[in-house]
Amino acid sequence: MLAYTGIRSALRHHQRALELANIPYTTDPASDYEVLHLHWIGVRSLSSLLRARSKEIKVVIHAHSTDRTTQGSITASGVFAQVGRRYMNFFYKSVDHIVAPSPYTRDLLQSYGIKTPISVISNGVDRSRFQFCAEKREKFRQQFGLKKFTVFGVGQVIPRKGIIDFIEVARALPDFDFIWFGHRLPDWMNYHPALLRAIEGRPRNVHFPGFIEDAAGTFCAGDILFFSSYEENQPVTLLEVASLGLPAIVRNIPAYEGWLQSGINCLKGKTVDDFIGHLKLLAQDSVLRTQLGQKAQKLAEGHRLERVGADYRNFYTSLMGAAAEVDTRLSDRVE
Repeated sequence: MLAYTGIRSALRHHQRALELANIPYTTDPASDYEVLHLHWIGVRSLSSLLRARSKEIKVVIHAHSTDRTTQGSITASGVFAQVGRRYMNFFYKSVDHIVAPSPYTRDLLQSYGIKTPISVISNGVDRSRFQFCAEKREKFRQQFGLKKFTVFGVGQVIPRKGIIDFIEVARALPDFDFIWFGHRLPDWMNYHPALLRAIEGRPRNVHFPGFIEDAAGTFCAGDILFFSSYEENQPVTLLEVASLGLPAIVRNIPAYEGWLQSGINCLKGKTVDDFIGHLKLLAQDSVLRTQLGQKAQKLAEGHRLERVGADYRNFYTSLMGAAAEVDTRLSDRVE
């Protein structure tokens, strides 16, 4: 279920950051280790948590999910929201420390009454991988039949990602190509009649090629990222696109406060009309596109994996040293 999500990308970034910081790790929960760092709250994670607790091993949970990010992600998520929050809260209260990918997520968890110490460490971005490539741009534009100014979206094809708005904006801009890169869950996991109708009735300029492994290459095929999601923690996608130097239009939501600045490193909107206006503006103004892209690259540089690895070294050192209070501002950066 998580194979095509940002959680998988964040896990890979965590592993690479540890390698860059020369911190040894294992992915085998049955082996010997000093810290158990979980990225999910499933049954296997619970089993590993209980086993580590019995051995008095320090346990850390990565707060990739809150009850807000699960709503609009799976079938009947609203019905299970309260149960899900109780289970998440139980999990988050059962560990020694929580790592949140953004100040927004940290503050949200604290508002739920969670007293477990929380440190903010960015999901990071692999800048060595996400570099713009003209050859890949041409390759993937030919592969997907993209001939016009291209707007792209990224993420699982679920209601929370704002797919319906993405399609409505595309309908109003028939002279643009729109393409959405992301995995589509089976209908039983994501039954949402309005979303299904929108996809089936989409205009001809909207394409859904599914999940593509070469994310860096496929993103190069686009001109602007339109990230229409209604709720996020810290989307890896935004940092990856920023690393490529491409401009982004995002929904104005609390998760982006402090690090995404409208008119500086992105454009923010709230309505379909806002997004249409922003896209028209950027399509006509190549100078503004370049300026936003350059500022976005500067943002990505502040979240490169080398810096994330250094943050993890400081974090684990403090954790294992039984410090009275871990610095909760390790990566609380505004670039």
